[in-house]
Amino acid sequence: MSELDIAICTYKPQGMEKVASEVMPPSPGIRYVVSWQDHNNTPLPQSISSRNDVRVFRYDETGLSNNRNNAINHCESDIVLISDDDLQFHSEAIKKIAEIFKDRPEMDIAVFKIKFPLTKKYPEKEQKLSLPLPKGYYASSVELAFRRSQIGNLRFWPELGLGNSFYQAGEDELFLISAIKRGLNVRFIDLEIAIHPTMSTGDKVSPGILRGQGFIMGILYPFSSLARIPVKAYRNYKSRKSTFWLSLKELGKGYLHSVKKTKTIPHCYRW
Repeated sequence: MSELDIAICTYKPQGMEKVASEVMPPSPGIRYVVSWQDHNNTPLPQSISSRNDVRVFRYDETGLSNNRNNAINHCESDIVLISDDDLQFHSEAIKKIAEIFKDRPEMDIAVFKIKFPLTKKYPEKEQKLSLPLPKGYYASSVELAFRRSQIGNLRFWPELGLGNSFYQAGEDELFLISAIKRGLNVRFIDLEIAIHPTMSTGDKVSPGILRGQGFIMGILYPFSSLARIPVKAYRNYKSRKSTFWLSLKELGKGYLHSVKKTKTIPHCYRW
């Protein structure tokens, strides 16, 4: 069995072509587990089908969270790194991940660094993460690695994330919040593991993304969200991500839904 499974989500035939260019040359202890949506029964690229360390699972459900969960469910190694089909791995950093977990037996989840086109704020040094997270910091799912044996049934809530009509963001945050609230040891590790060559979902603002952000604000700040939402809307306006009134309206919708729905989310998707 490998020491590290890299759980990659992709969709459409061109997505598998990205995966073929992303995976590193075979390396002892590393295996790739790919969940492939909207595959149209397309044959695998030869460079993938000939690899014993790459397993591809065609998946017919929709939504990015479902795709992530399917990849996780097919992993067999205890250490799992979440990934997408458009990352450029730093091979030496990836090879260190299993060793990092071995050196920190108390750690259940590691949050690494990814280089994005726009500057992202990270903690200045390694530290245990608790709530609230350090000011200005948020974690993306592609920065997460975890011990499969320790997260238990925790998965990404299918009603959040790309592929959904109402909430198109927030699944990463809910996963991490739930892990911390469950008492798991979550640590930020000051190691860049990959480059994300394009803007991430969080850098673009649409009504669905705003609703997802409002939903998470309601979970993180149940008593101060109503004061925080206008501030967030103003910042979106100042950074030209959205108009003030659109942000205010859609963030508010997400917050109101969080008040109503949080307690009805199945336990496998929350604390």
